[in-house]
Amino acid sequence: MALESIEGTDDWIEVIMEEDDSLCYEWDEFRAFYSPSEGVYYYASASGCSCWWYWDDFTSASDFQVGDLSQVVDSLQGWNRGRNGGAKTSLGTPVEIKRAVRELIQSA
Repeated sequence: MALESIEGTDDWIEVIMEEDDSLCYEWDEFRAFYSPSEGVYYYASASGCSCWWYWDDFTSASDFQVGDLSQVVDSLQGWNRGRNGGAKTSLGTPVEIKRAVRELIQSA
């Protein structure tokens, strides 16, 4: 299952996909989507072993947290601290992330 098979996500735009690719047979991902029709962000993190993938944990829009961009970035930062103790993801600082997401949405 992937995003396109989840009902109610037709207009979702993926705005953040951060992954920890340093793990051997495991994965850890954080993803966020923006819904223009609702004006909100849907976001979640998941992890697992190599025998399954991110979308196995999500079957409906209600499986995601809903919030504004600040909540998404706060959650991303928390996910990153839990992963490697860092406060900065490969996407940059919170201000840089927010700017990049806004630019992505405007260009979509």
